[in-house]
Amino acid sequence: MKIRIGVRRDGKPFELDVREYLINSGLAIIGKRGVGKSYLVGLIAERLSEIGQQFVLVDIMGQYYTLKQKYPVIVVSMGKEEYADFKVTVDMAEDIAKVILESGQSVVLDLSYATMLDQYRFMASFFKAFYDTAREVRRPVVLIIDEIHRITPERSMIKLREVAEYQNKVAYWVAEIARTGRKHGIGYVVAGQREAETAKTSLTQCEIQINFKVTGVDFENLRRKIPQEIANEVKNFKAGEAVVLGFDEEFVIKVDKRKTPHGGETPVFTPVEVDISSFLKLVEKIEKSAEESERGRDLPRRVKELESSIVDMKKRLAELEERNKQLEEENKRLRSEIKARDERIKKLEDDLATASELGRKLERIKEVSTAVVDAITEFAEEVGIELYPSDIAELIRRVRELEQKVEMYEATERERKYLVDQALSDVAVKQTIREMESYIRELLGVRGALPDIFRQVVRFDPDTVFFVKDVDTTVTESTVRSYLRKLEGIGIIAEASLHGKRGFRNTFYAWVNTKLRKVKATIPDEAVDKVYDQLREMIIG
Repeated sequence: MKIRIGVRRDGKPFELDVREYLINSGLAIIGKRGVGKSYLVGLIAERLSEIGQQFVLVDIMGQYYTLKQKYPVIVVSMGKEEYADFKVTVDMAEDIAKVILESGQSVVLDLSYATMLDQYRFMASFFKAFYDTAREVRRPVVLIIDEIHRITPERSMIKLREVAEYQNKVAYWVAEIARTGRKHGIGYVVAGQREAETAKTSLTQCEIQINFKVTGVDFENLRRKIPQEIANEVKNFKAGEAVVLGFDEEFVIKVDKRKTPHGGETPVFTPVEVDISSFLKLVEKIEKSAEESERGRDLPRRVKELESSIVDMKKRLAELEERNKQLEEENKRLRSEIKARDERIKKLEDDLATASELGRKLERIKEVSTAVVDAITEFAEEVGIELYPSDIAELIRRVRELEQKVEMYEATERERKYLVDQALSDVAVKQTIREMESYIRELLGVRGALPDIFRQVVRFDPDTVFFVKDVDTTVTESTVRSYLRKLEGIGIIAEASLHGKRGFRNTFYAWVNTKLRKVKATIPDEAVDKVYDQLREMIIG
């Protein structure tokens, strides 16, 4: 059975055989925002409804509930939307997947009002149950996923471990459906903004690809796959124009008009009445079956859990007893070491007292000796006796002057070190250092090329202007430039120019200096230098 989705340049209708191109082959729709990508997804859903082909449309943006205006589509939502026919929670994901496939009714799965964590938790359970149930039901169903570049990105930027864990599960099951779903009657249609930012496992199984207007890296990738004359048109495509790949030859189409409004346009309409009674009965049946099964399994499972807990507790008790024995032996050893240490400390204290007394005596002898020498020298000068040759006397005078300068220098150094230590011990300064360390760890922990670029720019000579091409990385120059702009916004680098060319300069020292002087304006330069060296070593290793 075929569906029409547009018209070719030669006036011939462009049709897709559902079995051959949506189920056996898979379809990918790629295009920038606002060029007609999601519009085509809605059109495909309309055409499938018209021929009675069941589909499930995963919608994280809330754009496809308008299909209800003309078609008997059930909207299942995780939010409080008035347009939803049935509301679900994360825990209902597996059951709702079974209900959808057993009912044979087309469904828009609207996750737009759920948090990112709940979206991924729901999809992880839903896709697994969807795949497992489809193997049993064996009825053709087309799975449509919009915003695939956000759901399964090539490189995830999510930092929260729990969200990233569920995102990986979603990526696994999407890849499994794309790879083997056709054997169980699962059709596969995905749509996304950028091919380069979408996981390869989500797109490689799509033999048919419809590309709307694209730019940058995506255009360069597309240009290698299509004739030059079509490539020259792609950048100038209007909304609704696209190039089709995967047939004997590539060609350009104009997408047909939809019969229902696009959800992004905030339409107002009266939905078609949909009989969801059978759908609800299936939900009740599955929930009841699950409850009965759970009750039947609960007692043996509980007994098994308790037996397992007892075994674990006995094992843990044995471990604790062994650990207690080890601690007692360790305590005995430590007491012996503490006693020996106390004896050594007592001896060292006695030696120190003796040494201090000797030091005082020697200092006194030195003072007396110096006074005697000064007196003899003064007496000799009075009576005209030359005790030392004039050159030796001058040498002695210079030695005394140097000793005085050394004493002054040592006093100055002690004062300087005291001021540096005092500044670094300041509560506000220590808190600022911790905040800078935390922020640096956050930058180094980001996925992608940013950590490597960060390390490189900190190594650059602050007096030298560097350019985007000087940064050694595998990502594109535009990506490098965006990361450099981010670091510029933080203050770690600053824009500079050389011979009329715009570049950047390493201002990491100025960033550190500004942060510290903001909380302590009188902080010594040496203290700033120490913090800078510490943070720089933390970054470059």
